[in-house]
Amino acid sequence: MIYLAYKICAYKMNSSIKDNPSFQKFGKDLEGLELFHKLYKITSIFGLKSKQMDELFKKLPELRQQYEDIIYTPDKFNKYFLSRGWVAYETMNLETMKTTVRLAEQGKVAEAEELLIEYNAPKCIEGKINMLWGVPAFRSRFELVQKAFEDYKESRYYTCIPIILSVIDVAVNDIEGKGFFADGTNLIAWDSIAAHSSGLSELAKLLGQTRKKTNTDPIDIPYRNGILHGRDLAYDNKIVAAKTWATLFAVRDWAQSVRDGKKVPPVEEIPKSLRQNLREIKQSLEQIAEGKKEQVIINQWKRRIVTIGVDIPRSGNVIDYADKSPEKEICQLIDNWRFKKYHEIARQLLHYNKASFHLKKASGKMRQIFGDSEPEALAFKEIIDEAPAITELVVVIEYSKSFQKFSKEVKFRLVYTDDDYIPVVRGAERGSWKIVENFWFLKDS
Repeated sequence: MIYLAYKICAYKMNSSIKDNPSFQKFGKDLEGLELFHKLYKITSIFGLKSKQMDELFKKLPELRQQYEDIIYTPDKFNKYFLSRGWVAYETMNLETMKTTVRLAEQGKVAEAEELLIEYNAPKCIEGKINMLWGVPAFRSRFELVQKAFEDYKESRYYTCIPIILSVIDVAVNDIEGKGFFADGTNLIAWDSIAAHSSGLSELAKLLGQTRKKTNTDPIDIPYRNGILHGRDLAYDNKIVAAKTWATLFAVRDWAQSVRDGKKVPPVEEIPKSLRQNLREIKQSLEQIAEGKKEQVIINQWKRRIVTIGVDIPRSGNVIDYADKSPEKEICQLIDNWRFKKYHEIARQLLHYNKASFHLKKASGKMRQIFGDSEPEALAFKEIIDEAPAITELVVVIEYSKSFQKFSKEVKFRLVYTDDDYIPVVRGAERGSWKIVENFWFLKDS
């Protein structure tokens, strides 16, 4: 226990994000790989070569550069921008972070802030808003966040800013027992960027400053007390809104770290073999590549303009709709209902997380809902792609129940997630569509 307390204390005293254990471990693994590369070049002279190893070593210079960027950039970013109301966090785009740091080093801080405002513009943050769904404290407020987002898109900063500040505060309270702006709230997590002791904790102090005098001059930092208590009257501007949304996304990354069990340091790991380290480095390379690929898809994503009856059949079977499409998922739901596959319906639903999903219990619930009814027809009426991972489908379902026939218009919401029910960009191999439970029409029949 004393040793654990010492480790926590030592971690909190780490002055730099670059000292995070995962960064240090990756650095040591990289040094080991570089040393192994030197030995490999010697053995290659004697014909001991491997095509797979050659491919891995080709990526070494790029990997070294990525490592240097990843470990040093967050600290530099906070050095220049934290006092201005921005904080580095895990899911922030590294290239954006690097560019703003470079501008700041050239004395172009105002230009860098313009870039950060653009990075947090409405057209750029839909994907990050979807990621909030993966954290229960935000999931229960997801609809409110979306309403604030609609206000943000219409430049109604006077409404979206106080809403998001309130969501930040109460979501942290749900997780930690104290609000984001309360004294003594623990916003530090083990091995985190956003939740490093130099990150969110310091930002919370800045945004939570006491504002005792009424101020009619425009502000450029989202002072929570000044805004919510009516002291800062000219808060409704683009830069305050952008910083408020950026804070929300950083808090989301902190919340994810807490969910991942990073509030306390882990038990010391048993040293890994060279083979294990090489395998982990290969996996890291693959994750970096996958992340880049998904970021490109998010940046290029556009809503589909779907004409029902032309682009897709108004009615049809599962095979009539594209693979990995939300339309196919709803058709599959109808098939599972028709053939009484309640366990498959349960698997199609969006759950809070993997741990909360119990197939037997969920199947029993679906049996209760669908058991005394039978679908007869499905027709698509409207398709709305809301974001890279969210689609709403308006359908008309005809079904029979208790010897009566019904026809109901139903709106289904689908989210594209990975196996842990965390939203990912649609089309990603590791994802599938999950249906938000909305079977009220059967209960009302």
